[in-house]
Amino acid sequence: MGGRHHCYDDYGRHGVAIIEAGPPGNATMAITKLWTVEDIERLPDDDDRYALIRGTLYRMPPTKPRHGRITNLIGRLVGDFVAAHDLGAVYDQSGFILQRDPDVLLAPDLAFVQRDRVPADEDIYPALAPDLVIEVISRSQTGPSIAEKIALYLAAGVRLVWAIDPERRTVRVCRPGAADRVLTDAETLTGEDVLPGFRIEAGRLFA
Repeated sequence: MGGRHHCYDDYGRHGVAIIEAGPPGNATMAITKLWTVEDIERLPDDDDRYALIRGTLYRMPPTKPRHGRITNLIGRLVGDFVAAHDLGAVYDQSGFILQRDPDVLLAPDLAFVQRDRVPADEDIYPALAPDLVIEVISRSQTGPSIAEKIALYLAAGVRLVWAIDPERRTVRVCRPGAADRVLTDAETLTGEDVLPGFRIEAGRLFA
């Protein structure tokens, strides 16, 4: 369940609030301070993952093994293809600034950025919308809903989103200004114009 925490943070400010992620849409609270990307950069390293949506900070626990296995599989497939064709860079749970004032910082399970758009400084969060975002949906999905994140990705300029659902064995393909397509096991997932030539049977992701 969601929870509310009012505390003194490392900078002596009172009223900082973190939403402990529960089921999507289940956490509602009054935020007394809007978090920024700079605030997140000063948080101590831990095993939790964070999402910042319009100044609200969500803290999420580590993913479960099936989520990690499928993420690793699609990461290898896409990463090998990108490397073989020198297309750009693939990132694993790396943060991207999608909006400022209020700030939106999301770290998709996987993201692809074309070669001419790869950040010059990869030691900071780039103000950049990846070309492709891949999210693996967990049965115990916590924090912001996948629908909310997809909407934020597309609004920021992400050209292609794959939402992989192991429970339903489907892949939802989302693009700006187009109707979503849902692929089942025997259908072919392609990189379209974002990863030209990439093709895989959707069912291979769930083996």
